[in-house]
Amino acid sequence: MRTPRRRPAVIWPALLLALAFVTLSVLAVRELLVAQSWIEGSPRLTPLLTASGTVTAEQQTVAAGAIALLLGLLLLVLALRPGSKTHRRAPGEVDVWATPDALGHLARDAAERTNGVSAVEEVRATRSKVRLAVRAPLAGARDHLVEEVTRSVTERLDGVADPQIHVTVKEPVR
Repeated sequence: MRTPRRRPAVIWPALLLALAFVTLSVLAVRELLVAQSWIEGSPRLTPLLTASGTVTAEQQTVAAGAIALLLGLLLLVLALRPGSKTHRRAPGEVDVWATPDALGHLARDAAERTNGVSAVEEVRATRSKVRLAVRAPLAGARDHLVEEVTRSVTERLDGVADPQIHVTVKEPVR
């Protein structure tokens, strides 16, 4: 099975470009209707396009074509670029994938169940790292608690993932 990935990055730029083209099309149709005297009003695009007496219609066409080409190439590159990986494969023969959020939930649960931890204040998980900030009820148990929480989280994630685990112990609030 292939690695689960995000959608390509082209979706939002393509959507915005499509909305811009629809807006431009609506303005062009309105301009046509006004020019044919089918509706009343004054032209809005014609003064903008003819304001510069030095730019000819051919030059405007070439400029518009160049801009469209660059936008098309940009969207093509964004569409063909693969999305980033979103899951981490579990070790072994089984085809199981875990998200960073799932790893974070498992790590939080394991840390909360560790003796000597009064609270898990923060969990940040990526595909390769899990960072935990735990609160200790007693002062001076920092080194022991780091080892215990790391061991507990490692055991909990065994068979699911093997990320680097970083534990920060905060002293009790006085």
